Amino acid sequence: MEGNLGKKELVANRQYTDEFKVQAVKLGESIGGNQAAKRLGIPESSLWLQRLHACGLLHASFRPGRDIAALRAYLRVRERHLDYAAAHIQHMQKALP
Repeated sequence: MEGNLGKKELVANRQYTDEFKVQAVKLGESIGGNQAAKRLGIPESSLWLQRLHACGLLHASFRPGRDIAALRAYLRVRERHLDYAAAHIQHMQKALP
């Protein structure tokens, strides 16, 4: 138990219904964000972000389509492999007399 002091527990991304979000914001306004988050079992940051969405101060982020996401992932892996290859070539050249 002593090893976990000061470490935040990672929680997987959760998806909430629109109705739940509206009720959570209302509860947060009535009893306070910290208490509402504890009562609902959600991070306080999630409640704060939902409140910003409700006020129109935060817009949804762009999510590319599956095809574009797959292409981006492929290009990232390709770039990483090229970087590794260049580093290995330099290492081998340095080792040669």
